[in-house]
Amino acid sequence: MLVWDSSIARMGKADTKFQLIALDIDGTLRDETGRVTTFMKDILSECQDRGAILVAATGRTRISAMNYLMELPMIELLASFQGSLITRCTTDEFLWSTYMCSDQINRALDYLEEKEIEKVAYSGDQVYVEKMTDWAHSYGLRTGVNIIEVDDLRSVQENVFRILAVGGAEEIKRIEREMKNRFSSSLYATRSLPHFCEILNRDAGKDKALQWLCEFYGINSNAVVSFGNGFNDVEMLKWSGLGVAIEGGETPALEAADDIALAVNKDGVGRYLEQLICDERIGR
Repeated sequence: MLVWDSSIARMGKADTKFQLIALDIDGTLRDETGRVTTFMKDILSECQDRGAILVAATGRTRISAMNYLMELPMIELLASFQGSLITRCTTDEFLWSTYMCSDQINRALDYLEEKEIEKVAYSGDQVYVEKMTDWAHSYGLRTGVNIIEVDDLRSVQENVFRILAVGGAEEIKRIEREMKNRFSSSLYATRSLPHFCEILNRDAGKDKALQWLCEFYGINSNAVVSFGNGFNDVEMLKWSGLGVAIEGGETPALEAADDIALAVNKDGVGRYLEQLICDERIGR
């Protein structure tokens, strides 16, 4: 594992040109204040001008992510819901999606009910809860997502992208581990934050979304550079030709990455891409 320095652009094959750039949002592109610097915007625009395809890969809902990406028009594609839905930002066109079937939904809910833990269902652009807790209320206000209270989440069966478990960090860690041990053949489980475990169709995942996009555009995975800081970025960082974690990120992401960029409040992604541009390693 390397620490970020002037040699960053030498990672990977020296002659590799990165044609697709995948960017996690929270903790990677934006810090806790939501700030994106002018420098970062200029670098992303330069990457686009050179022919690179920019993709935001996030656990956020489509609406929440799109609201944020309005100030970043150079990012033309969005893989939201942990890669369960790919949207073309300019037209709001859905390019690909993978939903949970009834069996997957019920299996996840049965398991979580054994744990007596708070559960949330994401169906299309709607979010469903069985009880409007303080967390659910503040989440709706913070993200602009519509929160609907229902008696039983099993009544929500159409267009379900994920079931979210909300709890203490250690409990969520155990749930993620158990889900992977018991249901890996039918479900995909990941932590987006220490207090969230997301359960999705087994075909979901940021890496799966990037694989679909590479096939769609005829790009080799070696020509993908990805940036992420969280638990849910691990598969993407491993899958990409060059996976770059963010300084201060979660340990599994740091261990999975090929390299580490400076922290988000130091314009880490922008500085890393700037060096790749200087070395003529961005573009088609």
